[in-house]
Amino acid sequence: MGQGRKVFNRGVKMLEAWDHFRLGWAFTNAPPPVVGGIVLVAARSLGLWSCNPLRISRASRSPRRLEFASTTLQGHQICGEEAFSVSWYPQTGGDVWFEIRSVSRPATPLAWLAQPVLRHYQAKFVRESLARMAQHGAETAAPG
Repeated sequence: MGQGRKVFNRGVKMLEAWDHFRLGWAFTNAPPPVVGGIVLVAARSLGLWSCNPLRISRASRSPRRLEFASTTLQGHQICGEEAFSVSWYPQTGGDVWFEIRSVSRPATPLAWLAQPVLRHYQAKFVRESLARMAQHGAETAAPG
Protein backbone atom coordinates (compact mmCIF):
# COMPACT_ATOMS: atom_id res chain seq x y z
CA MET A 1 0.00 0.00 0.00
CA GLY A 2 2.87 2.32 0.74
CA GLN A 3 4.86 3.39 3.77
CA GLY A 4 4.29 4.99 7.13
CA ARG A 5 1.74 5.28 9.90
CA LYS A 6 -0.55 7.54 7.86
CA VAL A 7 -0.89 4.89 5.13
CA PHE A 8 -1.39 2.18 7.77
CA ASN A 9 -4.13 4.16 9.53
CA ARG A 10 -5.86 4.73 6.19
CA GLY A 11 -5.60 1.02 5.37
CA VAL A 12 -7.13 0.08 8.73
CA LYS A 13 -10.06 2.46 8.19
CA MET A 14 -10.60 1.07 4.69
CA LEU A 15 -10.50 -2.53 5.88
CA GLU A 16 -12.91 -1.84 8.77
CA ALA A 17 -15.30 -0.20 6.28
CA TRP A 18 -15.02 -3.14 3.84
CA ASP A 19 -13.75 -0.67 1.23
CA HIS A 20 -11.85 -3.47 -0.53
CA PHE A 21 -15.29 -4.83 -1.54
CA ARG A 22 -16.45 -1.61 -3.24
CA LEU A 23 -15.68 -2.71 -6.76
CA GLY A 24 -18.83 -1.87 -8.71
CA TRP A 25 -19.64 -5.52 -9.30
CA ALA A 26 -19.24 -6.58 -5.63
CA PHE A 27 -20.12 -4.74 -2.44
CA THR A 28 -21.29 -4.97 1.14
CA ASN A 29 -22.59 -2.42 3.62
CA ALA A 30 -21.46 -4.47 6.60
CA PRO A 31 -20.39 -2.86 9.88
CA PRO A 32 -16.77 -3.24 11.03
CA PRO A 33 -15.93 -6.94 11.41
CA VAL A 34 -16.71 -8.54 14.79
CA VAL A 35 -16.26 -12.26 15.47
CA GLY A 36 -19.58 -14.01 14.96
CA GLY A 37 -21.01 -11.17 12.87
CA ILE A 38 -22.97 -12.09 9.75
CA VAL A 39 -22.17 -10.30 6.51
CA LEU A 40 -23.98 -10.39 3.19
CA VAL A 41 -21.90 -9.69 0.09
CA ALA A 42 -23.66 -8.88 -3.18
CA ALA A 43 -21.80 -9.77 -6.37
CA ARG A 44 -22.62 -9.62 -10.06
CA SER A 45 -21.24 -12.24 -12.41
CA LEU A 46 -22.33 -12.93 -15.96
CA GLY A 47 -24.98 -10.24 -15.57
CA LEU A 48 -26.65 -11.88 -12.56
CA TRP A 49 -26.54 -10.69 -8.94
CA SER A 50 -26.07 -13.12 -6.07
CA CYS A 51 -26.11 -12.66 -2.30
CA ASN A 52 -23.35 -14.49 -0.48
CA PRO A 53 -23.56 -14.93 3.32
CA LEU A 54 -20.46 -14.94 5.50
CA ARG A 55 -19.66 -15.15 9.20
CA ILE A 56 -16.66 -13.37 10.71
CA SER A 57 -14.65 -16.29 12.10
CA ARG A 58 -11.76 -14.36 13.63
CA ALA A 59 -10.56 -10.81 14.09
CA SER A 60 -7.50 -9.34 15.74
CA ARG A 61 -5.96 -5.94 16.11
CA SER A 62 -2.61 -4.74 17.34
CA PRO A 63 -0.81 -1.40 16.98
CA ARG A 64 0.71 -2.63 13.71
CA ARG A 65 -1.84 -5.06 12.29
CA LEU A 66 -5.55 -5.50 11.64
CA GLU A 67 -6.79 -8.86 10.41
CA PHE A 68 -10.10 -10.60 10.07
CA ALA A 69 -11.35 -13.72 8.36
CA SER A 70 -14.76 -14.66 7.03
CA THR A 71 -16.15 -18.14 6.54
CA THR A 72 -18.86 -18.88 3.99
CA LEU A 73 -22.31 -19.93 5.18
CA GLN A 74 -25.00 -22.08 3.58
CA GLY A 75 -26.32 -20.29 0.50
CA HIS A 76 -22.88 -19.11 -0.64
CA GLN A 77 -21.67 -20.46 -4.00
CA ILE A 78 -18.35 -21.52 -2.48
CA CYS A 79 -17.29 -23.18 0.74
CA GLY A 80 -14.21 -21.74 2.39
CA GLU A 81 -12.52 -18.92 4.22
CA GLU A 82 -10.96 -15.62 3.22
CA ALA A 83 -8.68 -13.54 5.43
CA PHE A 84 -7.77 -9.88 5.00
CA SER A 85 -5.04 -7.95 6.78
CA VAL A 86 -3.29 -4.60 6.82
CA SER A 87 0.16 -4.69 8.43
CA TRP A 88 2.77 -2.02 9.12
CA TYR A 89 6.46 -2.94 9.34
CA PRO A 90 8.27 0.14 10.75
CA GLN A 91 11.42 -1.91 11.47
CA THR A 92 11.96 -2.52 7.73
CA GLY A 93 11.42 0.95 6.31
CA GLY A 94 7.78 1.39 7.29
CA ASP A 95 6.18 -0.71 4.56
CA VAL A 96 2.40 -1.19 4.77
CA TRP A 97 0.98 -4.36 3.26
CA PHE A 98 -2.57 -5.38 2.43
CA GLU A 99 -2.91 -9.15 2.12
CA ILE A 100 -5.66 -11.54 1.09
CA ARG A 101 -5.53 -15.27 1.83
CA SER A 102 -8.25 -17.53 0.48
CA VAL A 103 -9.10 -21.23 0.58
CA SER A 104 -12.25 -22.45 -1.13
CA ARG A 105 -14.06 -25.05 -3.17
CA PRO A 106 -17.40 -24.94 -5.00
CA ALA A 107 -20.34 -25.49 -2.63
CA THR A 108 -23.13 -26.43 -5.02
CA PRO A 109 -23.47 -28.67 -8.08
CA LEU A 110 -23.93 -25.57 -10.24
CA ALA A 111 -20.77 -24.02 -8.78
CA TRP A 112 -18.84 -27.22 -9.56
CA LEU A 113 -19.97 -27.00 -13.19
CA ALA A 114 -19.14 -23.30 -13.34
CA GLN A 115 -15.80 -23.65 -11.54
CA PRO A 116 -13.72 -21.93 -14.28
CA VAL A 117 -16.04 -18.90 -14.15
CA LEU A 118 -16.03 -18.98 -10.34
CA ARG A 119 -12.21 -19.00 -10.22
CA HIS A 120 -12.11 -16.16 -12.75
CA TYR A 121 -14.25 -13.97 -10.49
CA GLN A 122 -12.26 -14.93 -7.40
CA ALA A 123 -9.03 -13.89 -9.14
CA LYS A 124 -10.70 -10.69 -10.40
CA PHE A 125 -11.79 -9.87 -6.83
CA VAL A 126 -8.24 -10.33 -5.50
CA ARG A 127 -6.68 -8.21 -8.28
CA GLU A 128 -9.19 -5.38 -7.96
CA SER A 129 -9.19 -5.36 -4.14
CA LEU A 130 -5.39 -5.22 -4.03
CA ALA A 131 -5.38 -2.43 -6.63
CA ARG A 132 -8.04 -0.45 -4.75
CA MET A 133 -6.15 -0.61 -1.46
CA ALA A 134 -2.82 0.20 -3.15
CA GLN A 135 -4.34 3.19 -4.96
CA HIS A 136 -5.76 4.65 -1.76
CA GLY A 137 -2.49 4.00 0.04
CA ALA A 138 -0.57 5.86 -2.66
CA GLU A 139 -3.03 8.77 -2.53
CA THR A 140 -2.65 8.96 1.25
CA ALA A 141 1.14 8.99 1.03
CA ALA A 142 1.27 11.56 -1.77
CA PRO A 143 2.41 15.04 -0.71
CA GLY A 144 0.01 17.86 -1.15
